[in-house]
Amino acid sequence: MPLFNLTGDALSWATIASASLGMILYGYDQGVMSGLITADNFKMEIFKTVTPKASLSGLVVAIYEIGAFVGSIAVMIYGQYFGRRITLAIGQTFIIIGALIQCTSFGFAQMIIGRIITGFGMGHVTSTCTVWGAEISRASYRGRCGVCLLLCAVFGVIVAYWVDYACSFYDTQLSFRFPLAFQVVFSVIQMITMLFLPESPRWLFYKGREDEGKDVIRRIAGTDSMDASPEAEALIIEIKEAIATEADGKSVWREVFTWSEFQYPRRLLLAFGTQAMQQLTGINIIVYYSVVVFKQSVGMGDHLALLMGGFLSITFFVGTLVSTILIDRVGRRPLMMAGLAGSCIGMIITATGVSFGTYTAGLAATFGIFWFQFVYGVGVQSAPWIYAVEITPLKLRHIGGAVSSASGWIWTYCVVQVTQPGIESLGYKYFIVWAVLCFVWFWVVFFCYPETKGKTLEELDYIFVKNGGIGHYSAAVESDNNGTISKSIRAEYIGAL
Repeated sequence: MPLFNLTGDALSWATIASASLGMILYGYDQGVMSGLITADNFKMEIFKTVTPKASLSGLVVAIYEIGAFVGSIAVMIYGQYFGRRITLAIGQTFIIIGALIQCTSFGFAQMIIGRIITGFGMGHVTSTCTVWGAEISRASYRGRCGVCLLLCAVFGVIVAYWVDYACSFYDTQLSFRFPLAFQVVFSVIQMITMLFLPESPRWLFYKGREDEGKDVIRRIAGTDSMDASPEAEALIIEIKEAIATEADGKSVWREVFTWSEFQYPRRLLLAFGTQAMQQLTGINIIVYYSVVVFKQSVGMGDHLALLMGGFLSITFFVGTLVSTILIDRVGRRPLMMAGLAGSCIGMIITATGVSFGTYTAGLAATFGIFWFQFVYGVGVQSAPWIYAVEITPLKLRHIGGAVSSASGWIWTYCVVQVTQPGIESLGYKYFIVWAVLCFVWFWVVFFCYPETKGKTLEELDYIFVKNGGIGHYSAAVESDNNGTISKSIRAEYIGAL
């Protein structure tokens, strides 16, 4: 059902706006527990039947990631069958159920169940939002669309911090029940808006619904006739060629583990690595435990720590906003490398400040945390999410998105589980660990991750087949700056099969 008969870029951006609601919720869920886990009312109610040890606090936060990991695996199994919109609707339904269980929790077990169910739904959302957005965006601004999704995730973190801060002034159970219930708002709005927006045209073609797919492409191109838009006509040809060459009769799961000219295993490993990199840089120390860090490592009081967490989330938002300007100009690879280098410096400054334990050193540590959050937002926050979708072919794109999402969730679980005990037992040395990991990931990106900017999703397929080696692939992408793969490359791609 068309939304107010929108066409052209307006339709693409309306779809991105709907997908962004899922990412706002993702960010909100990432940040909301940071302010609740240390709140007295929360601890008194949720931990009243158990000993409130640091490990149990970590479990309340981290069990959500296990649910999300399982949800991402579920998308691998049935995501391609249901399509992008229905998969998102399934995820949001689970999120609503889980949020209601959480906000009515009167004990540890009920909270854990609610967190798992909400996480399961969020696994669907994070696996699918970026895929839906990328498949309905033009190559010329696909990077910016992806950054907008992640910008909304950061906005969700901001909302979570400030909702937590506002509710902290209420000395009742409302202080934690309202923030947990507020998740439902984003889920309901996204489910309503999706009713009026199109399915991915690439998925429609893949399922044999060509007339519907052509109609969506026509609307995105802003024309009433396919012949009137060479861009739309060329895209249809590319999509049909890609589907034809991928339709070799093999099982999708067999393709995942078969090394062929399509480079499927390598591409999925790169997708897995993008989210592993994003989590194994120390970001979740900041997102989940910034308030704990400000209290325990810097020595701030309760309200000041919450207030600083709110300002920190704004800094994150500004950094991600900067990346919207740079990602389609500079590219994914340079942005990730710059972000990793800056994040390494931020962790070193934080570790140095925390190690001295004085008020002045605490201010230095606070600067290090803010610096880390800013440069991470510029270089590491957005590009990995976009990258995983860009490098996977249509028949495996739901798996690529889910593999990337599952990687992010399982690594987040590991990091969240060890962070609070790590801060308590290692102190400043814990930040040094993450500085070293940022340094290592810089070189992993340098040697293993090629550039993808400015190409349609189908053009990236052509280059992967033409150039088996990562270095050759990177050079081929960077050497063709006009946004169109030559007919000779496309002919070689088709002929080689």
